[in-house]
Amino acid sequence: MNINQHQNNGPEGRSNLSPFAFGWLAAAIIITLFTLGGSIVMGLAVDSVSSTGNIDISSRNFFLSAAAGQILFFLIPSLWLAQRHPLGLKEALRLRRPKFSHVTLTLLGIAACYVLGQAWMTAQELYMIPDWFGSTYETLSQNSDMIAEQLLVGKDTALLLLALFTVALVAPVGEEFVFRGIIQRSFEDRLKPFAAMLLAGGLFGFVHLQLNNLIPLIGLGMYLGFVSWASGSIWPAIIGHILFNGSQILLVNLASESSINLETTPTPEFFLEIIPSAFISLFLLVGAIIVMMKTRNKGEGMRAEEC
Repeated sequence: MNINQHQNNGPEGRSNLSPFAFGWLAAAIIITLFTLGGSIVMGLAVDSVSSTGNIDISSRNFFLSAAAGQILFFLIPSLWLAQRHPLGLKEALRLRRPKFSHVTLTLLGIAACYVLGQAWMTAQELYMIPDWFGSTYETLSQNSDMIAEQLLVGKDTALLLLALFTVALVAPVGEEFVFRGIIQRSFEDRLKPFAAMLLAGGLFGFVHLQLNNLIPLIGLGMYLGFVSWASGSIWPAIIGHILFNGSQILLVNLASESSINLETTPTPEFFLEIIPSAFISLFLLVGAIIVMMKTRNKGEGMRAEEC
């Protein structure tokens, strides 16, 4: 059921498209802009390209170009499009003050998602990749490996702060405005909430271009979509996304400083060790979802404090 009906002759500056159609148009525009523009910006930041095609880019240039790409091709276009959204900027981006309990439950669920994602990746590498697909899977993993290498900043405090700014602040804000704001909120005007979450989460997963990590990314996107829908606010999803990305940076660097080998091939023994943690995390995630369902802000037009 559409909670907010748009008017064909809406306020000046707003699109006459339906929210659903506007959502698809916005998705096409922003994803195309980010794919092409982000690639150009990243290409300009490359230090060198070897004769074999290997790309060399410093961590500093990587983070600066990634931040520029996010701001220029995600954040700014999302704000421009939100101003022209049939539902208006505040409704399209869900700019409402959330309940504190919803923020707390979101963070609990995010921690659970992190553990479940690691468990899935371990099981995937051990049991889900057929031999004939092994070499292709390794190729698909190269993008994820390159990003993981860039996250290792050692004891360079300035570089660590730049990494946190780019990956744990700029990226979460821009991506949440786009995927849980404009896109999912638009889809909710026509589709059931779960279908809207699945579509927006799928786009969120694919745009990261980490096909070996696709299922965890879609799962994370759907959970953040649920959080936005249940709370009626974009802010819990942004805070959760910041925690997720920031934790990855800090954990990768802490492990590096502790001489922990992050590239160790998963073993069946290791998988058995993490199963209890995965079940506990699943229990916590389901619990957080149930509580948020029972306490959710019903209706996008509810009387909530806007900010």
